[in-house]
Amino acid sequence: MAELLTNGRIYHPGAASQDSDFIDFSFGGKNASDFNIVRTSDGSRFNENLLPTIQDKTVQVPGGDGTYYFGSFYTQRQFSVPIAFNAMTETNLREMQQWLGDKKIKELVFSERPYKTYKAKCTGTATIKHICFVEKGERIYKGEGTIQFTAYYPFARTSGDKKFIDFYRKVLTLTVKDCNIPQVENKPETEGGESTFAPKWSLNDIETVLANVAREKPDNLDYAFYLLSNYFGVTFNNDKDEEIRGAYLTEKHISEWVPAAGLLGPTLKFTEDHPFIDEFGDYEKSKDPSVIKDIDTLKAMEQFNGFDKNYENRLKAGKIDNTSDYKFPFYNPGDMETDFQLYLPFVNKTLALTSVQLHYGTGGATAGEPLKFSTITRSDDRETGVRINSSTNLIEGVIKNGDSFILTGSVYNQCITAGSFFKLPATVKNSTDDLPFLQVSGLTILDGAELIYDYLYF
Repeated sequence: MAELLTNGRIYHPGAASQDSDFIDFSFGGKNASDFNIVRTSDGSRFNENLLPTIQDKTVQVPGGDGTYYFGSFYTQRQFSVPIAFNAMTETNLREMQQWLGDKKIKELVFSERPYKTYKAKCTGTATIKHICFVEKGERIYKGEGTIQFTAYYPFARTSGDKKFIDFYRKVLTLTVKDCNIPQVENKPETEGGESTFAPKWSLNDIETVLANVAREKPDNLDYAFYLLSNYFGVTFNNDKDEEIRGAYLTEKHISEWVPAAGLLGPTLKFTEDHPFIDEFGDYEKSKDPSVIKDIDTLKAMEQFNGFDKNYENRLKAGKIDNTSDYKFPFYNPGDMETDFQLYLPFVNKTLALTSVQLHYGTGGATAGEPLKFSTITRSDDRETGVRINSSTNLIEGVIKNGDSFILTGSVYNQCITAGSFFKLPATVKNSTDDLPFLQVSGLTILDGAELIYDYLYF
């Protein structure tokens, strides 16, 4: 998304707003705030485990001092969540018990890092201490407690649409009904005709002003309303005014965690270091709003943290120059290497695949030996292709159905002639200049082929 406002729309996050940071979380798709509880700090500080539980592989030296160390692995991750409440109803209490007590593993997301999804369940004993009041004939509980969660897979995943910044925004429509725009009279060309009236400014003009000011002065949205009111004669209805303010404040909030997450998509660069500020940085110097609407000026001011607007094209699979091979670029801003699934379709019941090789960017070094194949011939007529799955180390026969895959039970590992399975390494965050890629040899068509992977975070 290159514009915060574009084509009659403003963007507002679909995720929790900045007001919920460190006090809300979701489990199984339901927020703690749905039960009138908030997450609290333990005393004056928040406690956070930086890493999952680490278990060392060791053996005592027989008959001597010391221990042989054979490496370490992560076992699970514990989350101890202090909570507080001052308006929990009897219904809230029962629903919270049902929410936490079904013994199922569910998605756990903390509001301050909405891109991280842990798979966890409530463990131990969730306890609360409370005082019960009766208000207007209804029980109201006030107190505090602790909820313990355990993630048996110790890492957070970011997958699917959550890998893109736009997932954390929702679109609100900006229409002429939301604005009070001055009208321009068009007098009739013939005598006796009636005058017509049209808006003096288009929605695009209004959006351009808001978008530019949001980039340059996010802490002072009043400046945008000032320009629109004094130089354009445009005002907003009260409810839309508040929606726009909320959208920009939360957009700034997104910028607080997106650079660290490294998610895909351009984000606004909130900066005071631009000529626009020097020339139009205060009310007294803002005498010529036409400069703000000028398209060339607008283009010159498009500065972003993260990817350029072409990141989607950079990640598309395509032919490698001067070869018959295809490349599948990937971007992994996570904290560690990640497994992948590479779906390749059959052509006339066969797949003349010869190798899959990891490359560290155009002209860069390859990583290890390629995974080599002999021709794969379909053994189940239902199958649409095969899936190279680095998690299971299997070449799986599958039926592709939209965005999902159905396993048929066929395995084609006998077609591997050399090499070993590998994972996708972590890449440099916020850069698509020279992406690593999988080089696939022997592929005759690209349509339908797909590289699927998640980001893994601590």
